Amino acid sequence: MGKYRVQIIMLWIIVFLTQGLYVSALSSDSDVIVLTLWTELEKIPEAAGKNEISKAALEDAQWILSGMLYGFKVRYVPLDKDRHVRESLSVVPVVQIPFGDSALRVFKTWSKDGRFYVQIRYTVHDYQQPRLRAWDSNIFPEAGGSGTVSLFNGRSGRLDSIKEGIKDALRNYLRAKVRNKPREIDARVILEDPPYLTVQAGGYTAKVRIKFSIDKIIPYAVY
Repeated sequence: MGKYRVQIIMLWIIVFLTQGLYVSALSSDSDVIVLTLWTELEKIPEAAGKNEISKAALEDAQWILSGMLYGFKVRYVPLDKDRHVRESLSVVPVVQIPFGDSALRVFKTWSKDGRFYVQIRYTVHDYQQPRLRAWDSNIFPEAGGSGTVSLFNGRSGRLDSIKEGIKDALRNYLRAKVRNKPREIDARVILEDPPYLTVQAGGYTAKVRIKFSIDKIIPYAVY
């Protein structure tokens, strides 16, 4: 989206399950977010029914929309082999859109040209709009990044690649501003644009644009 607007409509063309995530976005005078998701019918496991596929699409949409409307709490500990510190990353929605939220719903499903489509709609509540306006401020820095996760991670790899992209965006921004590798980075992050996710070279690769606020950067103690 670039700049957040109180009235928004977005069209997401999303390839899920084994295919990845492809996104385009539009803006107009509406407060409905529309997501159209599809997968190739031949890629759907025989045991999986349409209701199961729709539920999986809803769960992914729930997490991504939460990151666009409310943002994420991010805690990142960089890898430091010399100090025997393992890398760790936590990306948790500040507020999770409830799965049963009546504003989040499967509007329709259909099959065409060997693909199964799921259209999801989310109606932005009035109480959510001030939060979007607040993040629209120029005081919050912006950054972009990409992350890749192996296809062997299964369905969770799609969302994990977005998390890796958020980590990469923070690193890209802070690399020029923080001289020494920190022990920990805590931040609040919001997805500024819909993530763009593809399948390539045996992995899910997500490209993200974020706005963020750094809560704290904890350095290593110097003795």
